[in-house]
Amino acid sequence: MKTLEQHLSELPLVVLEAIARRQGLVIEASSRGEWIAKLAAVILDAEHLRHVVDELDHQARAALADLLAANNRIPTPTFERKYGAIRRFGPGRLQQEQPWNAPVNIAERLWYWGLITRAFVKMDEDMVECVGIPADMAERLPLSPQPNRLTLEPIDAPDEIYDEDQKLLDDLATTLIYAHNHRLWVNDDGRWRAKDLHRVWRQWLEPPPALDAPPRPGGRADLIFHLLRALDLVVIKQRRLTLRAATVTSWLNMTREAQMAALVQGWRESEDWDDLCLTPNLVCEKGNWRHNARAERNAALALLADVQPNTWHAWDAFVEAVHRTRPDFLRPDGNYHTWYIRDAEGLWLKGFEHWPDVEGRYLRYVWSGPLFWLGLIAWDASGKAWRLTQAGAAHLGLASASPPSSSTPPLQVTEDFEIILPSRASIYDRFRVARFCIWVASKPEYRYRITQRGLQRAAASGVSPQQVLHFLEQASHGNIPDRVRKALAAYRVG
Repeated sequence: MKTLEQHLSELPLVVLEAIARRQGLVIEASSRGEWIAKLAAVILDAEHLRHVVDELDHQARAALADLLAANNRIPTPTFERKYGAIRRFGPGRLQQEQPWNAPVNIAERLWYWGLITRAFVKMDEDMVECVGIPADMAERLPLSPQPNRLTLEPIDAPDEIYDEDQKLLDDLATTLIYAHNHRLWVNDDGRWRAKDLHRVWRQWLEPPPALDAPPRPGGRADLIFHLLRALDLVVIKQRRLTLRAATVTSWLNMTREAQMAALVQGWRESEDWDDLCLTPNLVCEKGNWRHNARAERNAALALLADVQPNTWHAWDAFVEAVHRTRPDFLRPDGNYHTWYIRDAEGLWLKGFEHWPDVEGRYLRYVWSGPLFWLGLIAWDASGKAWRLTQAGAAHLGLASASPPSSSTPPLQVTEDFEIILPSRASIYDRFRVARFCIWVASKPEYRYRITQRGLQRAAASGVSPQQVLHFLEQASHGNIPDRVRKALAAYRVG
């Protein structure tokens, strides 16, 4: 931000004289430059500044504290929305109007006291005009910055809670297992064929409502397929989808918590997953405009820094708090006229008055979509209350992660050659079971059945029946029915 002397040197003489009068100063000098230097020196005197600040009303002091809290730079549109616009006059009209005698808002009061200035500041890749306190004055102001925090009142916990927990991890693993065990060909656009979608979705814990339809853009299924690619777990070559062996092996050897963290990070860091343009009822038009999906996503997640995990909040109150205290989280330049977005009916959504239609809908989609699917947010049955989960706070770096369980519960092997995997079983164990079994059910537990076809498929990839038996001995803690043990020991692949 400019120094006070730099700021004063850009102002007309009549404004400089008005600033001196308002601050009760009489300056004598032989040149304009000397006059400005003396005026700046007196204004910056610590005792004088304290006297000036004491004379300001509460709103004016709050505006200065807001600037200090915002690293002394607030985009002009944002500042003007809250504190009013500083009217711009030509020389003749300036003399006629004399706005310093009757400032129409807080911004003008501060401007004609010489306490704020304007300058262009680099934000991301753009130069944005910002309002700030002259830099040398900001260092001396007897004010404390007030953190711009969300203040949310907790509400009572609901009776019915929807929490995805780690279901998305399990469904992604199911998809990976299916891709490993089947020859998969994709369409020209890289999407799975309908018959394979139908088969894999039947095995999910949370299948899409329409099993025969392609994944809805921005839906849960679409996110799963996106994360498979974003984490480099699958690759498409000549329209065939296969697993990247090294990446998959490394991922399978992680704990479930580390795997979930990788999924969260894959979504957070994605440049290709565009939450804004995937938000229902928003249509992003093509044209000469741009936005940064990754930066927007992480700005939205920063709103959770003021939220206590496992505390319930009313959704409408949360949106209103963001609207009131952090409205520009998506648009740090404060400009609401550069995005080309329509609603489903074709209405252009330009201007701050459409904040609920864009930012409000965006928040609803991210909170009830990716954050919910990834287990970071839980909802009540009505969709009117939500909470940040403990796992969510840990994954976002807002709380310490719970230590992983030191023991893995054993899987069960039944007399009729079924294998039952416990809740939160190791993904790697399920991946290995699926190599020599066929899927039976996913709820309430994962159930697989040992079959000759499965054993032959495993043998074709280098896993013998004896190796299968050795794995089951370990994973079941030795609890294998004699019938199953003998059958596997005697089985020979034809």
